[in-house]
Amino acid sequence: MFHRTKRSTVKVLCAWGVVIAGFSGPGTPTSALANDLSIRFDKLEAYAQAESPRVRIFAQELVKLQAERDKALRWSNPELGYNHEEGANIREWQITLRKRLVMPFSQPQRKDGWADQVRSAEFRLDQATSNLLADLKTGYVHLRLLDAFLTHLDQLGDIVTEASTTAEARHSEGNLSGIESHLIQFAALSLDASRRNALQERGEIAALWYAEMGVSPGNSADLVTPVVFQPVELASSSEYVNLLEGRPGIQSQVALQRALGKQAAAAQPSLVPGIDVYAGFKRFEAENDGFVAGVALSLPVFDRNAAVARRHAAEQRIVENKLDLLRVRITGEIEALVNLIEDAQRVLSTIPVSLDHDPPVMINLLYSYQDGQLTLDVFLNAIQIEVNGLRDYYDQLNTYYRNIFRLEAITGSSIVSFER
Repeated sequence: MFHRTKRSTVKVLCAWGVVIAGFSGPGTPTSALANDLSIRFDKLEAYAQAESPRVRIFAQELVKLQAERDKALRWSNPELGYNHEEGANIREWQITLRKRLVMPFSQPQRKDGWADQVRSAEFRLDQATSNLLADLKTGYVHLRLLDAFLTHLDQLGDIVTEASTTAEARHSEGNLSGIESHLIQFAALSLDASRRNALQERGEIAALWYAEMGVSPGNSADLVTPVVFQPVELASSSEYVNLLEGRPGIQSQVALQRALGKQAAAAQPSLVPGIDVYAGFKRFEAENDGFVAGVALSLPVFDRNAAVARRHAAEQRIVENKLDLLRVRITGEIEALVNLIEDAQRVLSTIPVSLDHDPPVMINLLYSYQDGQLTLDVFLNAIQIEVNGLRDYYDQLNTYYRNIFRLEAITGSSIVSFER
């Protein structure tokens, strides 16, 4: 419960000003730890390619598929057999080596099908890596923009502290009302809450970003590249769409479609689904030796592999439809991204450049308040408008770059870079 005496209220609001002024700048989340790494934006991709656990997962997924291919295409093991017969007047035995040949005439198609399937996986993982790098770039930018937002909040906290000092001086002269003291106190409280929320958001984003980047637990990364608004030159939507067919996201589905077609052809019903061949050595009575050889054909009475062929054909048609859907979806996404980036660029380009560095307008407002040209409520309303505007500005700037990085990942274009 707040007391209504002027002096006690001013002491409380001054205490809030000290609390805000005592917070460090945006370096707090990282500088409070030992900075083991210094990551520039232009080195982010190389670091992630080398250290990100998700990139290593992608690589092992490809190794796993290659192992499945080798298993599917390897020859079955031969069987060593021994047979012994003995009667009243006869005694004979034989040793044979048997080998199963399953659909031998379809082996080239099976190899080609698996080759396309592996290529499809390589393309798919390339696209997944591009998407991951786009997310990591977005995370880098988001963290740096939160740093800038926290810097602005610190500066505004200093301004409110300065205003509270002026208010205290006026109170000693009998010019400060209890309502004015209340307003300053809650302005300081609102700034403190905004800063705590931004710090919490930064901590949550940094934890996920460090994990995806492969930064070891307990270590920290100093993100040294400043991020400010940077206009970009975009190609037309149609030019970006024309790049799609060569991109790994589309090529992955095209290769998978080819693979399933070849696998379906290899599994077509056959009059000779499999062959067993064997040969060996045989010894008869009276020390007579000889050789045995034979062949056995699988009769396609119950299973001519029709179900397997139908499954591969159905999977191929599914991929064909998915590919058509993917082309339409990505084309629409490209058009939307280009429009969103251009709209955001028009809005962000109208924001004063000084907003990326310091708040001179708020300092001038403080001087106006100190000179008695502004009332306290007008001054504090301006502070709150500044905080809300900064938050919206950085949110739009973060979305602007996220859309750019997404467009880069889809099209393989290089659209934006930052100074070191």
